[in-house]
Amino acid sequence: MTGRSQRSLPKHLMFGLEDSIEGFCHHHEVRRNRNDQAFIAVIVAISILWASNAIAQTAEPQPAAKIVVDPPLAELLSRGVVFIQYRTENLQIVPVFGPKALDVSPRIGHLHVAVDGAPWVWAETSGGPIIIAGLPAGPHKAEITPVNANHQPLDRSVVVDFVIPGKAAK
Repeated sequence: MTGRSQRSLPKHLMFGLEDSIEGFCHHHEVRRNRNDQAFIAVIVAISILWASNAIAQTAEPQPAAKIVVDPPLAELLSRGVVFIQYRTENLQIVPVFGPKALDVSPRIGHLHVAVDGAPWVWAETSGGPIIIAGLPAGPHKAEITPVNANHQPLDRSVVVDFVIPGKAAK
C-alpha cells in the first residue's frame, strides 16, 4: 500500500469542526496576545522604575562638599614630620576617577595637595592624614583642595602654614 485514501467528513460535521478549530485558534491567539501585552507591561514597568531610580540618584542636588583641616601635630613637627588631620563633609575620599564617578551618590572625590606653591600636586585618596616629610627647616605651606573624580574643585582650598624647626646647635 502506497497510501491511504483520504476521507473527508460529511459537510454537517465539518461545519462544527471548523467552528471548533477557529475557536481554538482564536482562544490561543487571544491568550498569546494577553501574554504579549503582559510581557510588554512588565518591560515598561521595569524601564520606568529603572529610569526613576537613576533620576532620583542624580537629579537631587547634593549638599556642598566641605573640608575641615586641623593644624599639624606639634610633636611630630618638632621631628620634621608634618602630620595633618582633616575631615570632609558631604564627600567620601576614595581612589575612584573618571566622568561616571560624578554620578555616584553620596559624592566621592579626593584631595589635591601642593607644598610650597609647587606647580604640581599629588592626589590624596586614602582618607587618612596627610603626611609630609623631608622638608628643610623653615616656613612652609601645604595647600589642600577637595576635588571630584574629574579633578574639579568642590570647595575652597585650605592653606596650612607650618614651620619645620631647625636643629639645635650642640
